[in-house]
Amino acid sequence: IFVFTLLAWVLTPRLPPQESDESDLLNPSVFYAQLEVSRSLLQRDLFGQVALGYWEKTYAQVDAIHQVAIAIAHKESLFIPDLLDTLHTVLALSAQFSQAFTAAKQMQTPSYQKVAHRQLQSTTYRLSQTYRHLQELHDQLLAEDMDTGSSSASGVSDRLRAVISSNKSELVK
Repeated sequence: IFVFTLLAWVLTPRLPPQESDESDLLNPSVFYAQLEVSRSLLQRDLFGQVALGYWEKTYAQVDAIHQVAIAIAHKESLFIPDLLDTLHTVLALSAQFSQAFTAAKQMQTPSYQKVAHRQLQSTTYRLSQTYRHLQELHDQLLAEDMDTGSSSASGVSDRLRAVISSNKSELVK
């Protein structure tokens, strides 16, 4: 028995603890540590309270997205891979927000300032749409449980992938 137990333990694939911890964006400490990188982009600039005020609004939106993602994951663990992908795009959008804000404040030419402001608006819109879609998915899961006791995982998964795709295309712009 000891030999079989040892053999099973040796052959069981394991991720290094640090790698799995850093990739688990559903873990609040991991998620917010990575979100802090985006906020630090604003702290390094010379804009002080103005930048942090804009960041607080974005942070509140990102925080709401994270909370809904956690709720969906608790409700239906099947969606965790797509939720993690969504949270990665949300972190990238928050970094894009910080970079666009900094660029808008540093640019001197009105035409380029407009470009940066459009990027800010676009990123903010995408974050709000992500929250709206995730909240709808969460509510759909709750409603399906009330109606039938089972969920249509493929429909929810398709909608979640559409959110990811929209976020990724916003990042490519």
